[in-house]
Amino acid sequence: MFYVLPLVVFWAGGPGGGLLVALSVLEALAVAGLAVQVVLYARPARGAA
Repeated sequence: MFYVLPLVVFWAGGPGGGLLVALSVLEALAVAGLAVQVVLYARPARGAA
């Protein structure tokens, strides 16, 4: 996680500014949500043998 701060500083200082940071956060949340869906789908059903 030590690499996040330099990236945020780079993105915020660029021509896109805070918009790129906001879009990156939204993208990270979307990927995390998809990961949760994959894990939930991969878990066996409670009644399965």
